[in-house]
Amino acid sequence: DFEANTSIINQIANQFKDWTFPEINQLIFSPSSKQIGIYLNKKVLVNAESFGFGPSAAISEIFPYLRNRISHLSYIGTGHTLDLQRKLPYDEVFDYGEDTSDKRKEKFIAIAKDFDIFITASDFETARWAKEQGLNLVIYDPLTWYWKQIPEIIGEADFYVAQNFLGVEKRLQDESTLFPDYAIVPPI
Repeated sequence: DFEANTSIINQIANQFKDWTFPEINQLIFSPSSKQIGIYLNKKVLVNAESFGFGPSAAISEIFPYLRNRISHLSYIGTGHTLDLQRKLPYDEVFDYGEDTSDKRKEKFIAIAKDFDIFITASDFETARWAKEQGLNLVIYDPLTWYWKQIPEIIGEADFYVAQNFLGVEKRLQDESTLFPDYAIVPPI
């Protein structure tokens, strides 16, 4: 529900304000930007891990906040996570198929070379490929509480958004040297 998650997305936006450059904050968050539609001139590629519907639903909830602030927004995925995104007005939607990991990686690299930022909901394999291509990386992770060991790619992300659950705040405090800038948010 778009209305129900407004406060959560606003929390993410406020965290973004803390780690981004002041001139970008001025562009995105000034009162006039909402009225005249000023965009961040970056190409952003998003995706979600093909694990149930949670990661794709999270990207769908974040989408409205990105759509009006970013000049070019595209989605890449496969299977049902891709199907859930097709109705949203992305600039482009890419299917990188059900092929082997190597073939998906080739397709991803061919597409990602034209982008600046990659945002993923828990697709750590694709996050690794994005970082190898030099993209800025944002990871949304609803399972921080679950991992026996935090996935290594999270330490290379430019920003990490962890969904709050039992023990998440303490874990991130205790392991904060392993992470980039991070935010803890309620479930999206």
